[in-house]
Amino acid sequence: MKYLILLYGTQADARTDATDLLDDVNRELRESGEFVEAQGLAEPARARRVEHLRGVPVVTDGPFAETQEVLAGYWLVDCAGLERATEIAARFGGTADVREVECAAEVDLAPACVAMAELVMGTADDQLALPTPCTDYPVADLIRHVDEVAGGGAELGDGWRVRVARQLATLRRAWIDPAAWTGTGHLDLPKRTWGRIVLTELVVHGWDLATATGQPFDLPAGTLRACFDHVAEFVPNAPLPELWGPPVEVPADAALLDRIVALTGRDPR
Repeated sequence: MKYLILLYGTQADARTDATDLLDDVNRELRESGEFVEAQGLAEPARARRVEHLRGVPVVTDGPFAETQEVLAGYWLVDCAGLERATEIAARFGGTADVREVECAAEVDLAPACVAMAELVMGTADDQLALPTPCTDYPVADLIRHVDEVAGGGAELGDGWRVRVARQLATLRRAWIDPAAWTGTGHLDLPKRTWGRIVLTELVVHGWDLATATGQPFDLPAGTLRACFDHVAEFVPNAPLPELWGPPVEVPADAALLDRIVALTGRDPR
C-alpha cells in the first residue's frame, strides 16, 4: 500500500543540515523496495500562503514566525501497512502526517512509467547502437518499442527523449482510470490482463535498458510484486509464447526483479 508522509518543520529547522539523516533513510527505503518518491521543499522564506477571508483571497509571503511549523517535504512509500509507514515517518525525528494514497486502478503503473522515463532521459546518443538483453532490440529499437507500448511509435528524431517521456506520462494517466481495466481488448484478453502486460513491458524492458546503458533501475516492492504475480501465471501460458525465451533458473531467494526477468528468459547474473 502507498502512503504519503508529510514532514513539517519550522523556519529554524530549515537552517539545520539533515542531509546525512535523509540520505540514510532514503538508502534504507531503496534497499527495502519501499521508496517511491521524495522531495524536499524550499525554505519558508521563499514560500507564499493563500487564504480566503470572507471569500477574498489573502496572500502572505514568507518568512513566517520562527516557531510556526510549515510543510518541509514529502516521501511517498510503498509498504506493508499503516504501522510500517508510521515507523518510517518516525525516523525523520520531526512532526509528520501519514496518509494512505487511494488508487482506483487495479495496479498503479506510475512508478514503472516514471522509472522508464528516467532511463530514456538518461540514455546518451552514443549508446543507441548498444546491444540489450532483449536480443531482438539494440537500445534504439528498444526505446522505439517502449514508445509503441506507450501509444507513440514515431522514429527517434530531434527531442526524442522528451517526446518518449511525455508519451509515458500519457500512458500513466490513461491507466489511472478504473474504466481502462474493464472489458475485453486485443486477442480477446481482458483489459485487466493488458494492463498487467503493459506493466511487464515497462519492468522487463526497463531492466533491459538499464543493463545496457549502465543506469540504476529501482522500483517499489508493490510494483515488482504485481509484475511477478502476472509473469509467473501469464508467461507460461501466453497466447504468443514465442515472445519470451525459456526461463532461466535462479535461486528461490533471488531478488524479485531477478526472478521476473529470469521468467522472461533473461539471465540476471
